[in-house]
Amino acid sequence: EDVLQFRRSTLKTIVAQLRNMAAMTPFEHTTIDLVLMHFVDAESVILPMIYDRLRDVDRWSDDPDVRTAGRVLAHTVRRAVEGELQGLFDGESTVSFDPDAPMMVVDTSALNGASPEAKALVRLATSNWIKRATTGSHRVRRVIIHEEAAVEMLNDVTGGSGGLAEKVSDEKVARHKNVSHWYLLHRIADLDALGDQGSALQAQALGLLADCDTRVSYAQQEGQLARSKKELGWNDTITRMVRRLEKGEAIWQIGPDRIVKVRNMMTAAMEAEFKTDQGVERA
Repeated sequence: EDVLQFRRSTLKTIVAQLRNMAAMTPFEHTTIDLVLMHFVDAESVILPMIYDRLRDVDRWSDDPDVRTAGRVLAHTVRRAVEGELQGLFDGESTVSFDPDAPMMVVDTSALNGASPEAKALVRLATSNWIKRATTGSHRVRRVIIHEEAAVEMLNDVTGGSGGLAEKVSDEKVARHKNVSHWYLLHRIADLDALGDQGSALQAQALGLLADCDTRVSYAQQEGQLARSKKELGWNDTITRMVRRLEKGEAIWQIGPDRIVKVRNMMTAAMEAEFKTDQGVERA
C-alpha cells in the first residue's frame, strides 16, 4: 500500500508539473488509480509503461469518462516520453545507489538553461530517488544536504502533493530514521517565494527552520540582518557578531542555549577541490 501511494503521489505530481499546475478532474484521478493498480505487482514502474497503458485505455475500460480521461492523460504524459522531455524521465535510473559509498552527489548543473518543467521534474525525481534509497534495508546513519533548499521547498509546493508538509513531518522523525537533514539557504528572504509573510506555506517553511536544532549563519548583507534576527531568534549581540564575520567564519546556534563562533579552515586538498575564486578572478 505504501508503494502504491508513493507511485500515485509521484505520478499526480508529474502530471501537475507538465500542466503548469492545472487541476486534475475526478475522472483523471480515478484513471490514474486504475492504471497503477494494473502494475501493483511490478517491481518498478516507468513512464513509458504508464503512457502505453493510458493510450490503450479503450482496450481495458468500458467507462466513457475513464476512456476520455485516459486519452487526455496520455497526451500529458507523452511530453516526458516522446516530446521535448524525451530521454530524461522515460527509463530507470542509470546510476545505482551505493549504500557503502562515503558520499553521493546529485549534480544538476547540466540543467542550466533547461525548461522550468524539466528542472522541476528532475528535482522531484532525485528527491524521490534519495528518499527511497535511504529507507528500508538502506536505513543507516546518513547526512542529506539540501542545497538550494528554498527552491526545493518551492518545488514541493508547486508539485501539489503536500510535499512541504511531508518534509516538515519527515524532519520530526528524522532521528528515528537515522537521518540528519541539512538545509542550505542564501538568505531567509528566499522563503518569501513560498507565499506572503504570514501565509500558511511560509509558516510551514519557517516551522521547519525552527525544528532544526543547529543553525549555522555566515556573514550577511546589512539589509538581511533584521529579518534573520527575527526568524532565527538572535539578540543584539549575535546580530552584531554576524555583521562583523570574516570570510569562513560562522555563528553556530547549537540547541536553545549554546552560541559558538567557528572559523572554517580548509586543507590544501579541500581548497583545490572546492575553491571557486579562480573562476571569478579569471573573469
